[in-house]
Amino acid sequence: RSTQAKTLFPYTTLFRSLEVSMEKKVRALAIAHLVNRYINAYIGKLSPMCSCVMASSTAASVGIAYLLGGSDEQLGYAVRNMSGTVTGMICDGGKVGCAMKVATGSSAALLCALTAVHDAPLRVSDGICAETPEDCIRHMAQIGNQGMAQTDKEIIHIMEQKK
Repeated sequence: RSTQAKTLFPYTTLFRSLEVSMEKKVRALAIAHLVNRYINAYIGKLSPMCSCVMASSTAASVGIAYLLGGSDEQLGYAVRNMSGTVTGMICDGGKVGCAMKVATGSSAALLCALTAVHDAPLRVSDGICAETPEDCIRHMAQIGNQGMAQTDKEIIHIMEQKK
């Protein structure tokens, strides 16, 4: 099983080699949970966007950047990078495809954290990206709440046509 885990999760070795204290791991987890709750407060309980990708993966990216020694500014870059990467992924109901969406979000979270801690954020002028993490999150929520208002109806329409 460990060989399979190494193949499926090539970054496992990277995280094991970080040698961070338990306190830092707990802080990273706490930061990620707080960011997740903050994003969900803007997105809302029901959204046409996949909350696992939008909120959880963005929060994970911040936690990873923290574990990698990122500064406050770099943690903000992780949010900006995620806002310009995964915003708009639709939620079309709990099913097997969710696992693929979570895998996509997880890969994006790692990539965005790594680029953030290397001071390579997306530009403020890129799409819905913004100067502050708070504005990036507001833009993400605006896309989900206003921009995708018809998405749920269209998903239902497509599913009904398949019957």
